[in-house]
Amino acid sequence: MQFYRQKNYLMGAGSPSGDDSEVSDLGIVMGHAYSILDVAEIDGHNLIQLRNPWGDETEWSGPWGDNSKEWNVRRRRLVA
Repeated sequence: MQFYRQKNYLMGAGSPSGDDSEVSDLGIVMGHAYSILDVAEIDGHNLIQLRNPWGDETEWSGPWGDNSKEWNVRRRRLVA
């Protein structure tokens, strides 16, 4: 994905089929497409930043989410 990012390709991702009123336990809306805003490799972890069109209604709550323990001061500086 880093190759495609460097070439400025448009990238997207999709969730499993379902009704957009269904939300996974980790905050992914079913049957929806997400724009990929960025990709990065941090400390051996391949990360994808997705656009969340749902705003405050639902948000990823798993590892590497905005408030997860995986983020620390050093790692936040690497992506700033």
